[in-house]
Amino acid sequence: FGVMHVDGKDNIIAFVEKPADPPGIPDKPEFALASMGIYVFKTKFLMEQLRRDAAEPGSSRDFGKDIIPYIVQHGKAI
Repeated sequence: FGVMHVDGKDNIIAFVEKPADPPGIPDKPEFALASMGIYVFKTKFLMEQLRRDAAEPGSSRDFGKDIIPYIVQHGKAI
């Protein structure tokens, strides 16, 4: 499972795969927003991300560890 860290406006600012201490929801730190692993992408965008990730030597080719965190860190809307 992955956990999303959101800001006060519910924008995703980080995505962490299987965190030991999941980031809480603003104003409700005892709760976390967990990903259930169902993703829908536009084909062109998905292919661009898969090609980019395939060129990364250190990537494990995992959506939760590599692809989604990269998309979030680089300001892409998901």
